[in-house]
Amino acid sequence: MKLAVIAGMPRAGTTFMYLNLKDHPSIASSAVKEINYFSFNFGRGFSWFNSLFGGSTTNQVRLDVSPSYFFDLEASERMNEFDGDVKLIIGVRDPKSWLESFYQQISNHLIRKLDWEAFQKGHDWSIEGNMCHLDFKDGFLQRYLDHWKTNYKGEILIYRYDHFKENPLDVLQAIESFLEIPSHFKEETFSNVIVNSSSRKNNKLLTILMNIGWLKSLIFKLIPSSFVEKARDQVIKNSNLTKPKQEVKKSFIHTESRDEDEKYYSALKGLEIVK
Repeated sequence: MKLAVIAGMPRAGTTFMYLNLKDHPSIASSAVKEINYFSFNFGRGFSWFNSLFGGSTTNQVRLDVSPSYFFDLEASERMNEFDGDVKLIIGVRDPKSWLESFYQQISNHLIRKLDWEAFQKGHDWSIEGNMCHLDFKDGFLQRYLDHWKTNYKGEILIYRYDHFKENPLDVLQAIESFLEIPSHFKEETFSNVIVNSSSRKNNKLLTILMNIGWLKSLIFKLIPSSFVEKARDQVIKNSNLTKPKQEVKKSFIHTESRDEDEKYYSALKGLEIVK
């Protein structure tokens, strides 16, 4: 079985990648973007994972886009033990702007106000009822990315977010080459539209409800995947309508030093394959 895994980082274009790659003829994706099989849902077993790709053919590469993998130190070992060919893709983003964007995303999932100064040091991230502790002290980007480079036995395609923003088609074509699948993406065959941006409109109640693991699983069990796909795409389309500028709040008064992270990020290539 051929499998492509986009393991994060969150807020590094993973939703854009999912929406475009799922339309590639040689790729089969699940109706839900974040499977989290190699982390929180590993206990469900391979039969559960396999059921998410009903209708896929043996010639297609299955696609798992789960940004939380980036912070899960056990996910790499589970992928190493997976019975199949797993190609790993990781997007990385400038640490300072990434932390601000991720803070806004996490805030959208919470009713209570999230303290920005405390968040810069670390956060207990709740995903579908599962808790993951994140350490954001300076140097966190290198610690997490070096873990994948050191512990994952397969190939990794790493792209920088700023390179992706400037030329998303270049990254999509690099992924095609990396996965060894026929060329499909050209100027007229991909959607060059910003999705899931920090300034997007957001249905906070819906976002919170969809983060409840059992409720999310029940929805995907009872509702046909074709309907789920259409509903999901419509929600994303609506959320891409940005708020008026005066409503966008981005006042990060106190920012922790990110000298180590900034230096490490600036040394990374726009596109790189690690073997």
